[in-house]
Amino acid sequence: MSDRAPAENRSIGLSRPRCGKLLEKGKVIKILAKDDLANLEGTVTEARGGGHFVVRLENGQILTAKLGGAMRRFRIRVISGDRVTIGVSPYDPTHGLILYRHKN
Repeated sequence: MSDRAPAENRSIGLSRPRCGKLLEKGKVIKILAKDDLANLEGTVTEARGGGHFVVRLENGQILTAKLGGAMRRFRIRVISGDRVTIGVSPYDPTHGLILYRHKN
């Protein structure tokens, strides 16, 4: 595999991606990271297969969410009725990641 950037990126002055960022001559172009998600709170209304859930937010909006990486890794269980914090991307506000299950 070549260590060089693709030809179309070289022509506009971008080097190869490093650590989730494209480097431009003297600048860094930011790519959306998990830290950039909007954190919203809601209640799980339905559990679907494969770690997917239907969540009703506090403002009444309904969206689908799946378990985040740490939730899957440590096998934290989420059932209907649980209060959760969801990270929602500004690019697709109808889908999110469950980041935290609140106590009680």
